[in-house]
Amino acid sequence: MKPLTKLVIFFALIIVIVSGIFIFTTNNTDKLVGGQTDNNECLVAAGYSWCESKSKCLRIFEEFCPDEVTKVIEDLNTKTGNELVLKGNKPFTWIVGEGDITTDVALEGVSYETKLAGMDEFLKLEQYMDSTYEPNTFTNADGFAGAVRGYFVDYMACSLNYRYPFATGNTEETMQPQSEELVAFLECGYFNKNDIPKLVAAQIIKEILADKHNKDIKRVKVEITKFTGDYAAGKVTFSEEKTVESGLILARKTGGEWVISYEGNGSIDCPDLKDNQGYPEEILKPEFCD
Repeated sequence: MKPLTKLVIFFALIIVIVSGIFIFTTNNTDKLVGGQTDNNECLVAAGYSWCESKSKCLRIFEEFCPDEVTKVIEDLNTKTGNELVLKGNKPFTWIVGEGDITTDVALEGVSYETKLAGMDEFLKLEQYMDSTYEPNTFTNADGFAGAVRGYFVDYMACSLNYRYPFATGNTEETMQPQSEELVAFLECGYFNKNDIPKLVAAQIIKEILADKHNKDIKRVKVEITKFTGDYAAGKVTFSEEKTVESGLILARKTGGEWVISYEGNGSIDCPDLKDNQGYPEEILKPEFCD
């Protein structure tokens, strides 16, 4: 065999070996990174599961999957003998709080509904939810024409309520139901209980800024983008009829109370924030200090 031919064969073998090593390494790397998948190719090890109603893999602790509500409804119907049926997508308001501070959150979810013969049937629904899930007393409300009960269900917020659909009168004193029949609703959407401290902090900071600048609190919006429990960073927006002003904010909790350390768009005293007020780098970088 000629030397040139031997050289060509040698390099060809080297290429085959290197390619094999690359393929083997790539395949094994994929397995280590992705881990085991289910029948829908969802990465189970990474916390993904198949959401049939959205036709995709998702993490239920990050994103709402209506399938999770279906499971709640199936158990609720079975245990109480009722038949709540899907009515469709529906936004609803969820109220959370700590101590005497409350704040409301707009949630997107789904709604189920059923007609009940009377209050005894609704109480069956309420008793099952009370015994199965964690109540959220901040959401609870009672009125002559209806009532609301709130529950934390894994990574969801669920609101159980009823209304008398047929009533006369336009005030609570004059309103009278025309029959014992009522309509019950269960509305559920994504909510992470771990966000409550941040939401409450945003509400407190909003109240402080509204009072400081003599603004209608309904026109003040505070968005916290970084939060450690004792330190917060984010953005504040003041909306007037014709103008919108916004700026950055830094706040910290001292002595159990939130105080504003910085607001606006001007220069920032980074040494003071770090050395005297104890702001951690994860809060300050990169928006405020290098």
